[in-house]
Amino acid sequence: MLEAAGLATVSVSQVREHTQKIRPPRAVFVPFPLGMPLGAPDDAEQQHRVLATALETFRTPSGPVLVDVPDSEWEEPAAGAAIQASSVDVAATVLDVATEAFTMRRAHEQWVARKGRTSVGVSGVDPKRFRGVVRFLEAYAAGGDADMRERPEDIALPVFVRRCVDDIKAMYMEGRLVERPDESADDRARWLWGETALGDLLRAVRDRIEASDSEKGKEMAWGIAR
Repeated sequence: MLEAAGLATVSVSQVREHTQKIRPPRAVFVPFPLGMPLGAPDDAEQQHRVLATALETFRTPSGPVLVDVPDSEWEEPAAGAAIQASSVDVAATVLDVATEAFTMRRAHEQWVARKGRTSVGVSGVDPKRFRGVVRFLEAYAAGGDADMRERPEDIALPVFVRRCVDDIKAMYMEGRLVERPDESADDRARWLWGETALGDLLRAVRDRIEASDSEKGKEMAWGIAR
């Protein structure tokens, strides 16, 4: 639709097979772990190189175009598939999720103050309301008729759940970068899934969606925790 309206587009792809099948007008394939389409967190030079490669595709007169970013662009050791919930042993957690989320929000506020940017925002819920998001997710995971006033009427509940999950995970990860700036991406993922109360809650949210009869719902669950 954007291209038909005269707006040129380019996508950054992390799954080559999907891109080859869909054949968008322009695409850049990156070899980075899922969830890191532009490369390592806080590596501005690497991210700019990826964006420059993507923008360069606009010079191509016709498509579809699929350009590779070299493997050498990824500089973190042992890069591969991102660490997932199913591959991490769960340790006992002490804090409840709402208290933990409040603590991580304070660290996240430091991240925003230092960097002036954040990937939090897809849900439209202010981070100061994330304790409410936690209660919403807890009620949803428990099978209740949970909802939030911030959910737009045209956004289906499972989609809003996914957006809330994406936001709270981003808040945790950015807050963790303040607490442990030298920690690897894999270790941050192991911390999220193995040592936080949020990791347990997200597994429960995934289980509720996965129990539905909807194939699209199951895909949503796969994106929440796998």
